Amino acid sequence: MTFQLSDLMPLKQAYMVLLFYSLVMSLSATVGWYLDKKDGFTKGYLAGIAISLGLWFMKGKDMSNV
Repeated sequence: MTFQLSDLMPLKQAYMVLLFYSLVMSLSATVGWYLDKKDGFTKGYLAGIAISLGLWFMKGKDMSNV
């Protein structure tokens, strides 16, 4: 069995959803850093992960067709 990039086409929508979630995590980490310079980046990033997980199980999994 050989690997071809065309094999990943069914996952294109899932990758778009994951890209959106990475933006959510980056934005929440930045907001956390802006609000608290000491531990805000980590706390914001963890909040972004929690938001992304919640969104994945509520909508993303269905939207990505996986």
